Amino acid sequence: MIETIFIKDVTETSASEGAAADDGATSDIKDEIKLMNEMVWEVISTRHSAELGQLKAKFLEFKYTSGTLCVTAAGNSNESEQQLRRLRSFIEKFNNKEYEEILVEPSDVVSAWCDEIENTLMCECCMYVPGQKKVVTYCNTYEDCLKVKHLLLVKSGRIKASGMNKSRRKNSSKQTLNMKSEEGTKSEKNADVNEKNNETNVEHRLLWGKDKEYLKCFKTNENLKVYICQASILNLDVDCIVSASNQNLSHGGGIAAVIAKAAGVALTREGDEFIKRYGSIPVGNVCTTTAGELPYRYVIHAIGPTWSDYRPHTEELIKRCETDLYNALYNSFVEAERRGAKSVAFPAISSNIFGVPEDLCVYLYSKTIFDYNRKSVGLSNSLSEIHFVDKNVTILQQVCKVFEAVPLSGRIAEYDRSKLTKPIETLEIVKARQNESHIKCTPLNNLKLAEEDTFTWKVDARNVQYYKISETLHVYVYQGNILKLRVDCIVNAANDTLQHGGGVAYAIAKAAGRSLTEEGDKYIKKYGNIPIGQTCVTTAGNLPYHCVIHAAGPRWSDYYPHAIADVKKCADDLYNAVYNSFLQAEKRKQRSIALPAISSAIFGVPEELCVQQYVKATVNYGRQLKEGSHALSEIHFIDIKQDIVKKIQEAFQIIVVEMRQYPHDTKMFAKSRPKVYRKN
Repeated sequence: MIETIFIKDVTETSASEGAAADDGATSDIKDEIKLMNEMVWEVISTRHSAELGQLKAKFLEFKYTSGTLCVTAAGNSNESEQQLRRLRSFIEKFNNKEYEEILVEPSDVVSAWCDEIENTLMCECCMYVPGQKKVVTYCNTYEDCLKVKHLLLVKSGRIKASGMNKSRRKNSSKQTLNMKSEEGTKSEKNADVNEKNNETNVEHRLLWGKDKEYLKCFKTNENLKVYICQASILNLDVDCIVSASNQNLSHGGGIAAVIAKAAGVALTREGDEFIKRYGSIPVGNVCTTTAGELPYRYVIHAIGPTWSDYRPHTEELIKRCETDLYNALYNSFVEAERRGAKSVAFPAISSNIFGVPEDLCVYLYSKTIFDYNRKSVGLSNSLSEIHFVDKNVTILQQVCKVFEAVPLSGRIAEYDRSKLTKPIETLEIVKARQNESHIKCTPLNNLKLAEEDTFTWKVDARNVQYYKISETLHVYVYQGNILKLRVDCIVNAANDTLQHGGGVAYAIAKAAGRSLTEEGDKYIKKYGNIPIGQTCVTTAGNLPYHCVIHAAGPRWSDYYPHAIADVKKCADDLYNAVYNSFLQAEKRKQRSIALPAISSAIFGVPEELCVQQYVKATVNYGRQLKEGSHALSEIHFIDIKQDIVKKIQEAFQIIVVEMRQYPHDTKMFAKSRPKVYRKN
């Protein structure tokens, strides 16, 4: 972080050297110290000008320009190096801090706000720069900077204070729970009555309006209280809440969208800053932001698993899903504990739009609470209350049954994964009917291509099937690796920010190398995020293709609550993503293109809906082709998952038969209404 260059000023002749040595003269030492950013110098030169002046007096030259401090030390070598070490140590103390700028309206009270914040946190952490209309925060960690920022926004009135009225209830609860039997049986009965009345008061505070239909309270032998209630998570008397978030903190649907909307822009802004700084959050981990306008100290964002990411749901994959959900919950409790909270509320993470089966979620919710209770025994800072809150009374009742059936100091039996495990099916090549000669479903070993064809089969291409959509357009559907093909271009199943955090996008970006990622970053910086359903094109980098087309497919969670209109919008966006990929390839005079199963895996769109749009886009593209144009001649659908490949193959077989029966029907896909993908 600090670069030092030593330059000795010596004379050119040895005679002069000898004379200088005889006179006892010493050479000067020059040093260049790199500062992390301009804010480092602003803080040092403003808040520590006196100390800096003392150090400056020891040097012949002391000049700061463009992030570099240039100094020249005189005297003998030992003295000079000692002064330089002191200066470097002083600068490095500030270089190692995290810095943030907060724009503020010029006012005399801003400086007083900074003083109040430093008194509250009992450390030097912020400085008002009136000339630039900003406050500079500098702390040991980025999270501490966010805390200072939150306090400043509260004082400025830009967000509401998140203080909790917890102390009165905690004190009264503590007095009730700590009552000892000093007056015999009568006192014990009075204590029980008081505790029961206290829990009744808690009930009135927990449940709001019509939500007062369901509430259960359990208390473990270690005095951990567990409340299971049907209520709004936005209006609880707890220190903090947990949000069921995704890896990018986009809050597109479900409880995450509800919390983000109620909290206001402050929560979303902090989440965006966190992702920009540290990247996507791994599944099972958590991060913390301000609670914004919500009456909590902060919101913990738990990244729960999405069920579709663990296909084909073998026992090993289900166990991995269990681990990820368990970690998301347990890390939420530990994070709340670490931040000094005594009570936390969490919703039904991963059970709704993330698709994890309810019984598996119930098992993990209960197991995590019991494990935390057992492992936190004897810790003074452990949680005293855990609230499981949801609108779905069914899942609440299931959790209650587990707590009622299991001794409160005991363990929960292992979950039976066999009822969710699906055997991996072996796909067979479907033979074409003899009376439908134009439907060619050819096994790999019998497939012959013309010499001019650009496609070459690799060893890992399995279950290959071929369909002739028109005289000039041929479609291949098979299982394999999209990185091992010989086609002109490939499509990347990208998100709107081109982050390539997982799935096939990660594999393509990793194989292509840095040039693809850098070009994508430049595109986003210049034009902004890619609208869902649209595409952009970058170099293929190290991959053997002319280009990579990045298609921004829809994410299923962004279309909650999945009503007919929502499903139709999702279908249209996916159709546009596929169709626009074809047009991009045609625009660049590409003859062959390969696509993965866009939006079907980590994006969570139901496979049936995906397959319908793949086929629809392909057939409609084939209908508008003109002979002699620079249009595509080959479209390859390839994926590593057998189940999605089989569904695409079956859909193409059906549609080709219909095309033969109704060759002039251009509205073939408009006959049926979209399916509603939600629970009753």
